[in-house]
Amino acid sequence: MAYFSNGTEAESFKENNCYQCKNWKHDKKTDTWGCPIMDLHLLHSYDLCNSKSLAKEFLDFLIPKRKIDKKTNALIVPPCSMLLKRK
Repeated sequence: MAYFSNGTEAESFKENNCYQCKNWKHDKKTDTWGCPIMDLHLLHSYDLCNSKSLAKEFLDFLIPKRKIDKKTNALIVPPCSMLLKRK
């Protein structure tokens, strides 16, 4: 799941995913931008990070965990499963 250790890490993910996605929308009522997928992660990832619940499994599916490539030791950051690139 998307558990970002700091704001820079979260902003980097959003730059590479959210800001390019059709799901990133403007809410005219609140005059804010966002996405329900990222909102779920920001609201629940801290509480669920060590859980074995179904809710954590859903969050893991939506924004998969980062991994380390064992050969190159490079960080692999999978894209959001709901990423729908804008044309």
